[in-house]
Amino acid sequence: MATIVKRTSRGRTVYQAKIRTTAGTTSATFPKLTDARRWAAETEDKLRRGTYFAEEAARVHTLKDAVEKYEQSPRFARITEQATRKAHLRWWVEHYGSLPLARLTPDRIAEGRDKLRAQGKAPATCNRYVAAISACLSRTVRELGWIEVNPCSRVDKFTEDNARDRVLTDAELRRLLDACRSDDLRDLITLARYTAARRSELTGLRRQDVDLQRRMVSFVDTKNGTDRSVALVGLALEVMQRRLKVPRLDTPLVFPRKTDPSRPADYRESFVNAVKRAGLDGDVCFHTLRHTALTRLAESGATLSELQQIAGHKTLSMVARYKHLTEDSTRSVMERMASQS
Repeated sequence: MATIVKRTSRGRTVYQAKIRTTAGTTSATFPKLTDARRWAAETEDKLRRGTYFAEEAARVHTLKDAVEKYEQSPRFARITEQATRKAHLRWWVEHYGSLPLARLTPDRIAEGRDKLRAQGKAPATCNRYVAAISACLSRTVRELGWIEVNPCSRVDKFTEDNARDRVLTDAELRRLLDACRSDDLRDLITLARYTAARRSELTGLRRQDVDLQRRMVSFVDTKNGTDRSVALVGLALEVMQRRLKVPRLDTPLVFPRKTDPSRPADYRESFVNAVKRAGLDGDVCFHTLRHTALTRLAESGATLSELQQIAGHKTLSMVARYKHLTEDSTRSVMERMASQS
């Protein structure tokens, strides 16, 4: 129960309200008795509802504190592209790091999102920055208990143009492979083309996730938070057999970094350079390999549900762009059957 004591400070009458909590005594001083009583009643109500300590933590801890804790967490250690995530988080710390979490409201997150856009960053890139700080704040809610709600959950994302329709021809793929200056990059491109895997899924792939006997590869904790398995056939199987032929005790990764085998390699710059040497246009990115693989599968007769499973999408709408290809393939099968009757 709260106690209110009347005191004199510098010739003025003030009222100090005190409340005992499990963490000790908390107090506040007010010039009016009514203000002291109101604070005491509100604080006791928050203690009963269990929200008082979270609100106190939100006033004490800053965004920088939350980011530092997040970067030390086991979940952050599992991120394959830590350098990118850290760069995104550094931006938020630079602009809002000193802000108490209690004042990190949705409108401040939206302000940061719009500031990134004004700096010339693409809508998809702005969304990645927001996703980075959202992951940090989700952990702050879940594990630290410093805030009750992630403010990013109420912030709209920019519309992204993710329908990258560029498909590599067989001749273009050969040119790209010939332009690679390392076997590692050549293997990575081959696997992406024949498994439809994302770059981060391949660079983060562990040897234990490859079953050569069953000719399957498992992608664990993927972009949408699920696991999936894809068959290894043809050139993809040959690449995996060669890469896993020699055991390695210094790393569990299939594509480790040469300078630090415990971390996944980063092929972004070398891929861009290979694209330029191959004389391919600027529309070609690593995602082009994934789109090419799914397009060829659709042309070969794969159904939308099969494409969804291989790509690891949660909904059929994500593979709807391949619908006309599966329809064309089905039509060809039916026409061949009719011609034989």
